[in-house]
Amino acid sequence: MDWLSQLGYKVVSPANPLKNTSTVNPDGSVSTGGATTMSGYTTIEAEFMDAALLTAEACPFLDISDIL
Repeated sequence: MDWLSQLGYKVVSPANPLKNTSTVNPDGSVSTGGATTMSGYTTIEAEFMDAALLTAEACPFLDISDIL
């Protein structure tokens, strides 16, 4: 939540959860759920795509695979 708070006015729609997710496995099979219990998205506003990318790259959830 600290990351979202630091974004201030740039956040248009924060922490929207995705529900009823599925995972497509390397063998092509599909299973219910994901590798983590956390999934979702946040919409941000930026003047330029490069600014949006820099903001997104700082998201701590991108390191979730390191936690698993």
